[in-house]
Amino acid sequence: MSCSQQFKIESLNNITSEKPKLVMLPIQIFIWLLYAYMIIGVLVGAWFLATAAAKIDEDIRGAKWYTKLLLFPGAVALWPVLLRKALNHKN
Repeated sequence: MSCSQQFKIESLNNITSEKPKLVMLPIQIFIWLLYAYMIIGVLVGAWFLATAAAKIDEDIRGAKWYTKLLLFPGAVALWPVLLRKALNHKN
């Protein structure tokens, strides 16, 4: 194999190895943002169901823990809406 052929093969390998990195970076950023959204959702959802929900809705005050457990996934998914509602709620 001549030197020019070897250089062509090496340069092609460099081009093909760079492409997956460029494609994977936006996907990795999206996954990290999704993780952050879910972690914040778990924290806000737990806080909302433990304290803020009773201030907004009087019917949830007497709810059992398993009823709140059923509401927890929705609170995690919709945490921005629930946080805004809890912070804007006036007694």
